[in-house]
Amino acid sequence: MKRRIIAYISDTHAGHMHGLANPETILIAQKKNGDLYEYHPKLNEIQKYLWGVYTDGIAETSTLANGDEIVLIHGGDPTAGVKYIDALSEITIENQVALAVANLEPWLKKGVKRMRIVAGTGSHEFNDGSATGLIRRIFEKYEIDIKAVYHGMLNVDGFLIDYAHHGPGPGIRAWTRGNVARHYTRSLMIQELANGDQPPDLVLRGHYHERVKELVILGNYETWIFIAPSLCMPDAYTRQVTRSIYRIRNGVTAFELVDGRLVDIHAYHRMVDIRTREIIE
Repeated sequence: MKRRIIAYISDTHAGHMHGLANPETILIAQKKNGDLYEYHPKLNEIQKYLWGVYTDGIAETSTLANGDEIVLIHGGDPTAGVKYIDALSEITIENQVALAVANLEPWLKKGVKRMRIVAGTGSHEFNDGSATGLIRRIFEKYEIDIKAVYHGMLNVDGFLIDYAHHGPGPGIRAWTRGNVARHYTRSLMIQELANGDQPPDLVLRGHYHERVKELVILGNYETWIFIAPSLCMPDAYTRQVTRSIYRIRNGVTAFELVDGRLVDIHAYHRMVDIRTREIIE
């Protein structure tokens, strides 16, 4: 029996004031006399919460693996970028990349030897996947199997995983949630079959910071699509484009494969309601 765990995270947005931040990261700043010095980031309450969700997810994934291989996929936007500066905790590319690297390092302590990072939105990656490329270069020193991709197709013991950052949205109505993802996946499956290829068994996407999980059946083929929750909390811009999303889910997702078949999807997520509640008497 060959058993592997595919760990999936996305949209960590290092350098954002509400993004993932490893408190042990070594950052660089300048003294008043011009000298450079090193320091650790001081996490705000949201960052402390996210770091707890994340490290708990890593621990749960490691326990699930129980010594079997963990393959990590990061679904894009590892950094916040410098386009939208009003919500940044770190403005320099150097510090954002340092945070993004430190965010991924805890997986190495759990024995991860394979890592794939997807290039995300240009505005969050210093244009055209630059952050992802820099992270890959830094991780090469660990001598692990790491690749940076724009759109990947991973064959894990015959189980096909199509992964990219951008894809379908979650939908804007509760009663239509998942419809767009299913149509997207069905179309992808038809295109693959029309080209004489096998449809993927799993489609992984990110970008929308909301979890969507749907199964599409087409003839003898079954394809799951999973849009990952983020490891970042909303800022003013996010509230605008999501029409004031208020239930936020964050975490790590683990796909358990045995002999090339998906046997379970483990969601190590937490959800919070960010509305301010009060009672007027």
